[in-house]
Amino acid sequence: MLAVGWMLLPLVLLAAPFWDWPITNWPLLTRTLLGFMFAFWLGGFAGLLLIERLPQVDVSAEWTRSNSYWLILTITLGMNILTLVSRASFNPFTCGNILECSNAAYQGYVEGAGTGAGALFEYLRILLAPFIYAGIATSVWVLIFGADKISRRLAIFVILSEAMIAIATGTSRNLANIILFGLFVTMLKNWVIPPKRILWGKRFFLLFMAFILVLLFFIYFSFLQLNRDGLVAAVGLMGFNGGYIEAYSFRVGSDNFLLKGVESVVRYLATGYFSFSLALELVPGLTFPIGASQFLAMRFSRNGDDYYFVNSLPGQIESHYGWSYLQQWHSLFPWLISDYSILIVAFMMVIIGLMFVISIYVAFSIQSAIGRLPLMILFILVLYVPANNQIFQSPETAICFFASILVLFYSLWRITQNGSVPVKALNRDSSGVGSVHAGG
Repeated sequence: MLAVGWMLLPLVLLAAPFWDWPITNWPLLTRTLLGFMFAFWLGGFAGLLLIERLPQVDVSAEWTRSNSYWLILTITLGMNILTLVSRASFNPFTCGNILECSNAAYQGYVEGAGTGAGALFEYLRILLAPFIYAGIATSVWVLIFGADKISRRLAIFVILSEAMIAIATGTSRNLANIILFGLFVTMLKNWVIPPKRILWGKRFFLLFMAFILVLLFFIYFSFLQLNRDGLVAAVGLMGFNGGYIEAYSFRVGSDNFLLKGVESVVRYLATGYFSFSLALELVPGLTFPIGASQFLAMRFSRNGDDYYFVNSLPGQIESHYGWSYLQQWHSLFPWLISDYSILIVAFMMVIIGLMFVISIYVAFSIQSAIGRLPLMILFILVLYVPANNQIFQSPETAICFFASILVLFYSLWRITQNGSVPVKALNRDSSGVGSVHAGG
């Protein structure tokens, strides 16, 4: 229900007065989104029923020492350091004002990507993407659940390196993924392994630290948005259909930083569903099977052939309304509908809900770091459903998605074959061990 609530939140934000969205089909948009969310919920419920039939695996709050943690964390840290060197257009350690340098660095990062700078290294990252993202997920896991000293130190350096990459490229997405994934895993920990005693002081401290972390990220995100080139966040105007969509701050002539920051967050979350409202007025062409991925569509469009761009719903939205195919967000649904039709996408939401719940079971049941990959990737997929087709827009996460399917099948096979998984869970009476099942 938490995931469904998150995916419906932008629909509520569309009705808020922060932006003057010109939506004319509210009933159709609301019914369609509620239908997709119900399909996702059905998949999650089916996942809970499936978990009840699987072995009830004992897990502990203290994970035993594992050399696989060292290996995958070292790979992730090494690739992050090389990424920082390859992508950064300034040295974050020598910059006088990191936030101002970071905004300038974003333009340099985008220009470098457009010219193919560091292409060989980026293809190496694509090949190693499952290990990199599994390492990021494991870093979060280690910091929340604990592990041996070397793993904890490596995990801290992995998180810090991700933060440095974000600052040095003027981006915030991966940083947001890590923060929100950490908060999500913390909630899961209290669900799967409920504490014997509720330490209210500790809980209030964790809530306070989470609030501070989210607040600092909000300030960082807002500063980046307000200092980028263009009119969107700084002025409060978004180009649309030959005119502009106006923010509340623009309509009242306010320069309040907090208001503009909130507007930036609302735009970030709600823009995709506004685009989806436009898509519901159009008839998609068939772009099966690769139109949902900008990366693949670009690779398969040869000699100026723009078939995948013209026939997809996002492409039609650009030609009809001037809402950019490449630069504006469209939510997950227009991309997939262009490839599969709206009914098949509803069924796909059932599958995504099923996989999401099973990935939680696998993440808590198998000690291997790669077992955390499906949960991380499916969390990102669900997180960006209202915004864009994030998983398939990036070749790294697209590779990770298909790798996650293999990991889920293999993990479930191991669990059902062995009746248990090779973890050294501590004694229930002495360590507060829980059991991974639908009831928590």
